[in-house]
Amino acid sequence: DLMALLQPVWDYLLTHSELLSSPLWSVALPVGWYITLCTVFTVLDFLSSVQSYKIQPARPVTPESAGKAFKINFWLHVAFIGPVSVLQILFAPPMPLPEEAPGLLTVAKDLLILLVVFDFLYFWFHWGFHKWRYGYKTVHAFHHEYHNPFALVTQYVHPVELIATALMSALPPLLFGVHPLTNWVWLILSIFISVDAHSGFDFPFGLQNFIPFYGGPVTHDMHHQRPNTNYEPFFTYLDILFNTAAPADAYKHKQPKREKEEKKE
Repeated sequence: DLMALLQPVWDYLLTHSELLSSPLWSVALPVGWYITLCTVFTVLDFLSSVQSYKIQPARPVTPESAGKAFKINFWLHVAFIGPVSVLQILFAPPMPLPEEAPGLLTVAKDLLILLVVFDFLYFWFHWGFHKWRYGYKTVHAFHHEYHNPFALVTQYVHPVELIATALMSALPPLLFGVHPLTNWVWLILSIFISVDAHSGFDFPFGLQNFIPFYGGPVTHDMHHQRPNTNYEPFFTYLDILFNTAAPADAYKHKQPKREKEEKKE
């Protein structure tokens, strides 16, 4: 029964309800997950064994570029994310946790809705900053200092952009009234997609190789190379519809298989 499939999981989580209902958990989950992902991808950035999967192998990540991005991430957390998190922990009421788990199909439906809504909102927000010259120069150009993105570039952003993106991510689950479990999965999924999109890696097992109209790191990497293309954060259908998608031949880059074929020739 798909309706009851998640109930045992939810029953176990409810045994930790004091932590999971507290404002601390709402802060620790996204912040901890983002730091974990950035740490893993940063280690990969300096592993020679995976450099063949880099989308721009001619522009490797250097300690200097990684250090610069890390400093901005650090200060954004200290100056903006940290104070907001402290206020939330001190003054936000505990989140009520229902006894019943959501159905599996309900979780899938709600996640799809949240993905589509955020993707739609961010497409127009992103497109607007690229078309509004003053806004681009004073806010979004900061993110585009890097033409070869890597994980830490995800939050190498102006505070205005950080706050706007956070609101676009946090408000829809509240407005749609999704189950807390769905909201947690949404945070994990959306943060992973955002960091992965900036990772600079095109692994064979990447979601972009299996899901139609999904963008992924190759699509967003091209946005950093050609800033007037590929505005969508998750999918590609709006860029295709509004003729802002980068041409397919722009995605060509060396993969291990292709290198072997070239050597044979």
